[in-house]
Amino acid sequence: MLLDLGGVTHRFRHAAHGASHWLGRDGDTWRVVGHDPVEEALRGGGTASHAGELTAPMPGTVTVVKAAVGDEVSAGQGLLVVEAMKMEHLISAPHDGTVTDLDVTPGSTVAMDQLLAVVTPHESEERE
Repeated sequence: MLLDLGGVTHRFRHAAHGASHWLGRDGDTWRVVGHDPVEEALRGGGTASHAGELTAPMPGTVTVVKAAVGDEVSAGQGLLVVEAMKMEHLISAPHDGTVTDLDVTPGSTVAMDQLLAVVTPHESEERE
């Protein structure tokens, strides 16, 4: 796919899944989702994201699992790698906490938005 940004043409890899479009270039990946405020209002608001739930960014295969249930993790720490579109997507902890659920192993095939793991924040962080 070619995009013209400010008069400069850039080439991106492109994949679509439902309302999501994925662009890839130079090892980076971006998810682009259309936003329709009327449709969102009719559905009763946006899609609720459950804090600490880590989901697959797109269909792919889990290649690396760097954590286990019970592990203490730090915000930004890489926990899983999902390979999709010939690119590796590092799935990182959203906050400090404990891995309380881990639903995949290396080689697992995952669907877009499939739950991969849950990181429960420490009690002091839940109150903030």
